[in-house]
Amino acid sequence: MTLDKKLVNEYNIKSFEKTKVLTANGIIEASIYKCKFRYENQIIELKTISSDVSGPLAIQALVGKNFIDKFNLMFLGKEKLFCLQTLY
Repeated sequence: MTLDKKLVNEYNIKSFEKTKVLTANGIIEASIYKCKFRYENQIIELKTISSDVSGPLAIQALVGKNFIDKFNLMFLGKEKLFCLQTLY
């Protein structure tokens, strides 16, 4: 999962380690942050990196494999429908 750098700076989130991460642009060294995702009555802790994801779209986070592995997701853009179901 990737958070926009603006969120990391705004909430003064501190990294707990650095590691090499494979991205679409190649391998980079990135700071790792812990974040909590709340869904219904569950809180799931995920590791995330930060990046400049701002641009013409209003994006604040990119969903990664560590998130996808914990949920069933369904997106129907034309119908503006988003469904999320935990896997445990």
